[in-house]
Amino acid sequence: MAIAYFHEMQSKVIHKDIKLENILINKECFIQICDLGLSKISDAPSVLDTTVGNNFYGTPLYMAPEISIFYEPVTTHSDVWALGCCIVEIFIETWTWTLSKPGLENLKNEILKRKKPDLSKVPSALRGIFSAYFDHEPKRRPEASTLLNTLKHFYKNDR
Repeated sequence: MAIAYFHEMQSKVIHKDIKLENILINKECFIQICDLGLSKISDAPSVLDTTVGNNFYGTPLYMAPEISIFYEPVTTHSDVWALGCCIVEIFIETWTWTLSKPGLENLKNEILKRKKPDLSKVPSALRGIFSAYFDHEPKRRPEASTLLNTLKHFYKNDR
């Protein structure tokens, strides 16, 4: 809900470092997004950006290919890729990307092959939407609000 809210604001907030470690859950299952230190407001003056030029910061396992490989500016679409990684990891109970050899270059090589994560442990009714979050064309990825609505519908009908 927080990411959907950030992305729908008039001045969109792009988190730039969505990962499970930045999602806090308390005993009452209240969830908060933290570590907004790398965040960017879409129409803020560039002097307020955390990064300089096209340099990227964040966590490589959660970075969209347009950021980690092609060094393009961050967008809500790159946040959506990272959000997809987080949600998939909750279902599969391991890292989204399994590498035969560790390292950033190996991760980039896997992503350059246009691979998508193994979604076999994700409920079949959700696989399509999750697969779309890993589209290598950023503008074809669904918005965070689409995921939110899909999950609400899924759990409303599943329970």
